[in-house]
Amino acid sequence: KKKKKKKVVVSLSLLRRTLCTKLHVDHVRMRAMTTYCGKKTEVLDEESLVHAIVAKAATVDENAGPMARALRPVADALKSNAKVFEKTLVKERGESCDILFLKGEMWESGKASVHRSPETTNGGGRLVLRG
Repeated sequence: KKKKKKKVVVSLSLLRRTLCTKLHVDHVRMRAMTTYCGKKTEVLDEESLVHAIVAKAATVDENAGPMARALRPVADALKSNAKVFEKTLVKERGESCDILFLKGEMWESGKASVHRSPETTNGGGRLVLRG
């Protein structure tokens, strides 16, 4: 049996606009991010009910089951209406140059990190390294 080759794609970007305005889960096992300047990535509180719904709905493997499929419309509505809970549940994570590790939907435990890019305003930008 052949082993799958694992690859890592790394990018350094100067972002002058917000890329991911909605809360989401990445389709990877894990993502590492470092923000060198500008606002940091915003992460949803992992202990919240909103996180549990969005992370469960993002499950795509063969074990996702009917619960994950049933939660997808609810999760989409929550992600689209994040303004209702963002002040208490969504926070910037880390300091400049810290490495932020985000679990993706292919993480073994199924508890993916729900996150989004911060809003850029007044011509501000972010210098971000992603891998």
